Amino acid sequence: MKPINYIVLLFIALFLSFTIIDSSHRWQKPNTIIANDIIWYNSYLVATVIKHDINDLPWGIDVGNNKKVAKVSMGMALLYSPFFFIADVFANPSDKGADEGFSAPYQLALFIGSMIYLLVGLFFLSKFLLNFYSNKIVALTIILLFFGTNLYAYATLHPLMPHSYSFSLIAIFLYLSQKWHMNTNYRNSILLGLIIGLFTLARPANTTVLIFFLFWNVYNWKSFRMKLIFYKENYLKLLIVLIFFLVVWIPQIIYWNYTTGSFFINGYNFSNERAYFNNPQIILGLFSYRNGWLLYTPLMFFALFGIFIMFKKMKSFFLGSLLYITLTIYLVLSWWCWWYSGFGNRAFVDSYSLLAIPLACTLTYLFQRNIIIKIITSIVLLFFIWLNIFQTAQSVTGAINYTAMTKKAYWANFGKLQPVPNLYYYLDFPDCDKAVKGITD
Repeated sequence: MKPINYIVLLFIALFLSFTIIDSSHRWQKPNTIIANDIIWYNSYLVATVIKHDINDLPWGIDVGNNKKVAKVSMGMALLYSPFFFIADVFANPSDKGADEGFSAPYQLALFIGSMIYLLVGLFFLSKFLLNFYSNKIVALTIILLFFGTNLYAYATLHPLMPHSYSFSLIAIFLYLSQKWHMNTNYRNSILLGLIIGLFTLARPANTTVLIFFLFWNVYNWKSFRMKLIFYKENYLKLLIVLIFFLVVWIPQIIYWNYTTGSFFINGYNFSNERAYFNNPQIILGLFSYRNGWLLYTPLMFFALFGIFIMFKKMKSFFLGSLLYITLTIYLVLSWWCWWYSGFGNRAFVDSYSLLAIPLACTLTYLFQRNIIIKIITSIVLLFFIWLNIFQTAQSVTGAINYTAMTKKAYWANFGKLQPVPNLYYYLDFPDCDKAVKGITD
């Protein structure tokens, strides 16, 4: 990589370091960084490392025979584990017993870990993109993804949620996929299988990324037939990928069988949560004031537009990107809680590494136009960065509610850091009891 790319990564690293220091009032207070959904992800470590009993899960669901099961898979616990073990060495014995792994050492260690994972992901994403785009475009793409999307919120405010981790793992997957297609050997097959196993175990919904891999370099009927021949010639390497994918999943399969008697389960069934594939909320999920993805992260319009530019400029990735984002939008917005409480629609953060490809394509296209287009593009991009950072701050002050925003509430508080006095009366909280049954207001 060129110096400009390292400078961008160094700047983000310094920014994240400052964030950790500035957030000391949060991680020093128990149950702040490790809270809510994080308790589910962290429960495997608490049960095994601190309580020494896999059945003693915080928030575990009783399945009979004195056994409990977590509704989430153990991938996030696996990612947390190196930093959790370090924290466990330094934590006071009284802390371990009093708050069961939610004290400051654990929160700080996992917070630092999330930053490291993110920086590693940005590094590999940069290396991958540099195969296709200029140094300046790659540097700008990384800046925009971090500061111009809700990745920023999930790297700083909610660092232990799985989304920034998935972002990074998928970035490494893209880098390894490129290496595998360029040099289809056993080493690259093993590494590819391991990373696929890891990001699917961390968040099984991200299995959709594999469609991008399957249609790599496929853009017409001839290239499709050539890809089938390529797979046939390298079936042993594909088998190695599959084997090492399963290696990562073996502990999960053993755990499910131990607790439920089944090798494969959907833990969310135990809490009656499900997707309604016959009733996806596409329009609401993309544009609603209740966490609509493109409303709160308008920068992604550039990425979506870039997919169509890729039809001419980057055919190798056009079909895979189009199929991936189409399937992702459908699956994400079929979930009963299509608004995904938080800032913006957080479920899409996972896809930003892959969407960096069409985003960079759009940037290349626009910055090759005349000076007027370049100036307008620069102004719009700067505005999107400001809007994202400002609205992230609004989500902290309560000016943007995590689940109940309406058109009236949004515009009453637009450009105001603190919530207006009567904001509560503008909010519309969702009826979760209806939503979980597939009834949309």
